[in-house]
Amino acid sequence: MGRVKRAELSKGNVPKVFDWDKAAQIIKSRNISNASAGLQGDLSATCGDILEEGVIPEEGYAYLMSTWAIPVLIINPYTVEEEEIECWRWLTDVPYWGSDTFWPDSARDIFNQKLLTQE
Repeated sequence: MGRVKRAELSKGNVPKVFDWDKAAQIIKSRNISNASAGLQGDLSATCGDILEEGVIPEEGYAYLMSTWAIPVLIINPYTVEEEEIECWRWLTDVPYWGSDTFWPDSARDIFNQKLLTQE
């Protein structure tokens, strides 16, 4: 089924938006250096890098909201170790996030926290 048809069928559904906080927690806890995000089933049009060599890019493009597609975090993109993880919330739970949200403050805070170590 094509993208336009899926969009028509899902008209009126509550959108899913990329869960930046969950992504930051995964990246931080797993010490990830490279990550992308996009919409499952339409990555060629929606995917963009969100972490490059352990650094948040100054700007980024990824379209991360949909009524039909599932937002995903892609760890180690472009490698044989690439891993895709569903990573989303309902837009009604985070109405201040949208398709163009890129590393909101809450996710940056998680990313910048020092890991707690046991002594």
